[in-house]
Amino acid sequence: MAITGTQNPSQVHRIPQSKYIDGVRWLPPVSAFDRFAAIAYFDADSNSPSIEIHYLNTNPQDPSPVLDPQSSWTSPSRISSLKTAQSTPQPLLAAATFSGSLHVLAPDLINGGAIESKASIEDTGFHSGPVAAVDLRDGGNECVTVGDDGRINLVSFSGNSWYRRFFDANGLVGYSAVKWASPTEFVTGGYGFGLQWWDQRRPGGPVSQFKGNWTQGKTSGIVHSIDIHPSRKHTCLAGGSSGTVFAWDLRAQQQPIVLSGAGTGEAAAPSLSESDVWEVQYDRFTRSSNISNMSSARILPVMICSEDGILAVIEQGEEPIELLAEPCAINSFDIDHQNPSDVICSLEWESIAILTSSRSSSTRLSRGSVQLPRFNKVGNALKLSSTQAISGFSSLVSQKLFSSTPPPQRLQSLTVFAAKGYKMKTHKASAKRFRVTGRGKIVRRRAGKQHLLAKKNTKRKLRLSKMHPVSRSDYDNVIGALPYLKVNRKAK
Repeated sequence: MAITGTQNPSQVHRIPQSKYIDGVRWLPPVSAFDRFAAIAYFDADSNSPSIEIHYLNTNPQDPSPVLDPQSSWTSPSRISSLKTAQSTPQPLLAAATFSGSLHVLAPDLINGGAIESKASIEDTGFHSGPVAAVDLRDGGNECVTVGDDGRINLVSFSGNSWYRRFFDANGLVGYSAVKWASPTEFVTGGYGFGLQWWDQRRPGGPVSQFKGNWTQGKTSGIVHSIDIHPSRKHTCLAGGSSGTVFAWDLRAQQQPIVLSGAGTGEAAAPSLSESDVWEVQYDRFTRSSNISNMSSARILPVMICSEDGILAVIEQGEEPIELLAEPCAINSFDIDHQNPSDVICSLEWESIAILTSSRSSSTRLSRGSVQLPRFNKVGNALKLSSTQAISGFSSLVSQKLFSSTPPPQRLQSLTVFAAKGYKMKTHKASAKRFRVTGRGKIVRRRAGKQHLLAKKNTKRKLRLSKMHPVSRSDYDNVIGALPYLKVNRKAK
């Protein structure tokens, strides 16, 4: 991993919530100064799911934003997928549920955010079981839903709402993700890292299909999220199990471009995360490090969130940029289309994180290319044998990066990443992540398993309960954050 030093660091605002968060989405603004977000909640005490519209209240005198609730809509079942449409006359929300229903909502952001139900499909034959994913077509009055039952439904809500069964695999194939590519085309994903390209003008089956056999049976997985860039509709981005992020180019249909995770041979790529990647989106704000030579075959920067609490930006052939590392899972995130530097995330431990950053000034430095200066106040916190690289922000990045410029007199504190990807931030955060065994060995706890969604199976719960030993080269760093630990350095 890398050491990240910043002079203008990203601002991360964590807002605790009283209920579990199933999904978050930015809503299209009605004015230049108003910011709204739709949040899907689940109250475990009363077993009541809901969707609330919140206004992001930013006070110039207080740097911490506040989410003010505007309106609420009670769902008949827990929300399994939440999507918004951008290019529409009024904001639209599509909410799919675990009971197999679909609800299209239209919040009135001008008049207090009142939520109006535009369409509701609750037929027993709509889906057999939960709706795994839904996507709204931008600028249109149609959405597509998929499920583990193998059904693909197209729902129209212009005038009277109705739906039609576009395809039914009769349970032989299940789908877990879907994304519109054009007004008539969409992409689905499912088990085995498989992707299917569909065209409404050619019903009966997918017009193109990608089978994830590039792992050569060494790993099996499932696609959790799909994204397609509006300027590159021939390339489909997917994220799934085992930290896998890859792109499928229709011009080379059986040769994936692996950005992270599973792969063999030329398809192999270093893995930023070893757990499930729950969501992927093209990062429209981060500028490519090789933008002058950017070709249509090169994958644009991608933002991901994972089960082990990582929010990062990945670019083909470059070192990843880690934006956030939490002690719990990051289940979903959304990039504001009007202000792409702002990101909202839902955390496993009933909290919302909002990143307001100057990520355009960040860059990547090759491993070992820059050495850290000596800081008097940092001490042993930087003495990590596993540290090999740093990535800085605007103070370190300029056209004369390697010129002999004297360092600034006032340096901000650094966030240090150790060999296994954990970091020392505060005593409280460190105490949640590290423990000492009876023999005096330091072990770390992975992301918590509280309120796991239905799609997170028992095997994953057991894996999250295990403790992992900390590398001895990082003992000084852990003890520096938790000096009260009774550690036996000679323990085996």
